[in-house]
Amino acid sequence: MDGGTDLYFRNFSIFTPRPITQRESWRNLFTNENESITNTFIRGRENAKNYSIYLLVDCKVFSAAEKFAKLCKQNGFATIVGSATMGEGNGLTPLRLQISDMTYQSKNNTVNGISIRFPIEAPINELGKIDYEHFYNTIPDIHCSSDKALETAMSIINKNKRKGNGALNCYDLLFQEKI
Repeated sequence: MDGGTDLYFRNFSIFTPRPITQRESWRNLFTNENESITNTFIRGRENAKNYSIYLLVDCKVFSAAEKFAKLCKQNGFATIVGSATMGEGNGLTPLRLQISDMTYQSKNNTVNGISIRFPIEAPINELGKIDYEHFYNTIPDIHCSSDKALETAMSIINKNKRKGNGALNCYDLLFQEKI
């Protein structure tokens, strides 16, 4: 199976008392009809505390990780730190067409068959118009180079901790929640 899965982040309920949902909208390129769905990805837990969560991202984030970054941004679930993501994480189901299973030899490599992948859905905006420009790439809340993302997030956490905002580091969380 290609790509990741949202099963990785569905168990984040210990981090929020409220459900985290995502509405995805797209146009089916075969029927030319707009479709949408709302999914609850994180159910929330009634007795969970509101934690300050920081998600570090860069241009290598895509697929299921991109879906999680978008989910965090849309719901205010986490502060996103780093550089813009690669994208491709929401609902664009590629159709794979296997044209041939023959082996082709070129000067530099061997290709086993010819396979074409193309999307059968296109993202749409609130107006129902196809909108690739604003669909891809999650833009961080706090922009910095990927090699400075952890340092930047830790700096914010330490500032909040000094101000008494109750910021916890991951070790505090482990001992409090007994994960």
